[in-house]
Amino acid sequence: MRVFLDSCIWIGGIIVPAGYSGKILQYGVIRLITVVSSQMIFEEIQRHISEDNLAAFKKLLSAIKPEMVEIVPGYLQKWKGIITHKADFHVLEGAVKGKADYLLSRNKHVLNRRVKRELKPIQVLSPIEFLSEMV
Repeated sequence: MRVFLDSCIWIGGIIVPAGYSGKILQYGVIRLITVVSSQMIFEEIQRHISEDNLAAFKKLLSAIKPEMVEIVPGYLQKWKGIITHKADFHVLEGAVKGKADYLLSRNKHVLNRRVKRELKPIQVLSPIEFLSEMV
């Protein structure tokens, strides 16, 4: 099962390892899921976490070894009109290019009906929705 993680999932899991996002990251560590990501996601994470959490992020990266997809900025405009927040275009593109089965986010711009409809067959879920499906 291929899962593209928005940066908020990584950040949440780093800050609260016992929380929902942390559990999802642990699924990646034990290879229950294949984590798919992009350099743009990693750059976003590094801009938003403290120096103290940077070491935890690097440790997770080496344990999970996510499959990386390349995001070409010129192709991001196709998401205009589907998602209102331009800064999140790369999240949708990454999930599609990565052939993800799931896109996980806590971001309201990503978790809206239009995005969910347009990304089918990719399931766009919050961490708690995803974990409920995994049970």
